[in-house]
Amino acid sequence: MRLLRCYFNIYKASVLSQGLVILGLLLHATVKDRIHLLAIFFYGLPPVAMVLLNIFSLTGFVGLRRKGWALLAGLLLPVAIVFWIQTDYVSTAPRPQREDAWTVVLWNIARPAETEDAFVSDLLKVRADIVILIEAGVDESLPKEFWDRNFPDYKSADLGWGMTLLCRFPVKSTRSYELVPGTHTATCELITPGGSIVVMPVDLDSNPIRSRKPGFEKIFHLVTEQSNPVILAGDFNTPHTSIYFTRFRQTFKNVFEETGNGWIPTWSGYIPILALDHIWLSPKLTSIRTEYHRNSHSDHAMIVTQVAPAR
Repeated sequence: MRLLRCYFNIYKASVLSQGLVILGLLLHATVKDRIHLLAIFFYGLPPVAMVLLNIFSLTGFVGLRRKGWALLAGLLLPVAIVFWIQTDYVSTAPRPQREDAWTVVLWNIARPAETEDAFVSDLLKVRADIVILIEAGVDESLPKEFWDRNFPDYKSADLGWGMTLLCRFPVKSTRSYELVPGTHTATCELITPGGSIVVMPVDLDSNPIRSRKPGFEKIFHLVTEQSNPVILAGDFNTPHTSIYFTRFRQTFKNVFEETGNGWIPTWSGYIPILALDHIWLSPKLTSIRTEYHRNSHSDHAMIVTQVAPAR
């Protein structure tokens, strides 16, 4: 009896896994996260998850000698692998270095850092000109004294809701917004050697039950109101393949897609599963080179990009 029960448990798990793979492939190829009720499956079934589920189901069907199911899983596995690579792997040609480029960092530092200053040495090594931090503080925003003590060469701005800006350039003005419950941003006007720019940090609502649409619409409306070049950067809690990035792609450029190499997901830590963190540039700016730094101080990769005025 135990053996029979084990057989059916493995069979049911394998069928469920294969069903999720088929659902995920269909969603990614068609509606994506356009339909709110289906969006949770779109977010919960990234390409790498579909590959792993497919391997699990194929192993189960082969072990149970279910030939028909094993054939289906075997046919879908290369499809899932190719889709994963095409979706999440980026390869770009190198661009020439420019003396007028600045280094911009985006990093969500909430977890798993156990101390407030665990990330300090990582940031100092980069020697960035602009640093955008999301969830900067285990429980609440860190005080200004902390930033002044650890980053004496930077001007710091507490933007609220755990968002912090560190900058070597003069900060002309900052204004923070709660666009919808759980979604926050800010407009920070900086005076760079190339002229004024606006940096917009973003921390978008991560609640899988609530639609991302209202937050994205408010962000898009706010970013299009800016008269200066814009660096839009933050934890969007939304993969780069989302339908909600379509309007941004008409004018903005994703820096990793433009000048990065490797796997685009930024979460989780050393294992690239989901692309949640993004830096987008308006047309008057361009990226020269983009790379990810992964370490044990955060479950998000640090995005480091070189940005310059577009020519």
